[in-house]
Amino acid sequence: IEYTRIAFDLNDIQSINYDASKPLTATDLRNEPETIRNVRLWDYRPLLQTYNQIQALRQYYEFTDIDVDRYMIDGDLRQVMLAARELAPERLNTNAQTWVNRKLVYT
Repeated sequence: IEYTRIAFDLNDIQSINYDASKPLTATDLRNEPETIRNVRLWDYRPLLQTYNQIQALRQYYEFTDIDVDRYMIDGDLRQVMLAARELAPERLNTNAQTWVNRKLVYT
């Protein structure tokens, strides 16, 4: 464990307890602008459906998963949701389910 902490630079982590029973105030929001700007607004489940409806483009493409990651955008670390468009050769029309299509074209 010690060397894992060193390898991942986890040696200097400080634990801070927050009172979660306190109601959130306007002052709290003003004091944490970075946190508020980075609050996740989207739910991955409807986003996955939306990607499949709008971005699949062809019947043999599909999105199977949405991932949440962080990227530097304009100098700020931001959460983003992303997905890979994947081939789904089993969704080809029956007459297109040939060996060539399944093994060479749509792979």
